[in-house]
Amino acid sequence: MKKSVTRKSAAPVAAGGSRPEALGIISSKLDSVYQKMPALPFLGRETAALVLVSLLLSAAFVGYVYFSSPSLEPSTSLVEPSIAANHALSIMPGEHYAYRINALGNSTMIYYSVSSLQSCPLLISQDSDGGEACLTGSGRLAGSNSSFSLGNSSILLFSPWMLALNGSQSWTVESRVKAAGIEVSIPTYIRETGETSVAGRQAYGVEAGSSDGASSRLYVDLDKRVLLSFEQENVTAYLVSAPFALNWTDQN
Repeated sequence: MKKSVTRKSAAPVAAGGSRPEALGIISSKLDSVYQKMPALPFLGRETAALVLVSLLLSAAFVGYVYFSSPSLEPSTSLVEPSIAANHALSIMPGEHYAYRINALGNSTMIYYSVSSLQSCPLLISQDSDGGEACLTGSGRLAGSNSSFSLGNSSILLFSPWMLALNGSQSWTVESRVKAAGIEVSIPTYIRETGETSVAGRQAYGVEAGSSDGASSRLYVDLDKRVLLSFEQENVTAYLVSAPFALNWTDQN
């Protein structure tokens, strides 16, 4: 009679010590950076956040290994120059705007509505996803002194710095994210290229980019101070419906 043989299962390999655990903590903490990143209308938030989180994840792990007690909680800040508006906010309640976005062969529309509430003098709402930004009379986000960010409401239509354009401005804005004792800085320049005609409207040309060579070209309506168009590699955005006439015949 054959004796039954009991096979012992291999003992599970114990998980690593404190380093993998710390890496997991850092990873979960950095996941929140996407929501905390300052929103600049000329930056692709998803792409920038993905690259930034990847860089910080590696940097934070190195920081954990080589530093005794790093802080794992990420913090974000926006370092920007002081600018002075030379034009009043001209977006009015009751107005509607629409952009056609072309990206990687796909096309979609983004719609904005402007309203006024008792709690908010000027509310810009993105109809498709419910995103909104409450602006003060200065054009800044309510409760914020930033001229280059509308918080987590990534509004393509308008940003406060558009009120300071004069045809020859140049600024540098720096986004900083810090975690585990490591700080990553992302400088972005904004440089005017002069006045031109776009879609039958007088506009300010603006070039925005980073030190790695990536750049975008924007055109801001001179009178209304809203974005007329945005052009970047594989991505374009055009204002196709507004409270004023547009003629894209020569551009498209």
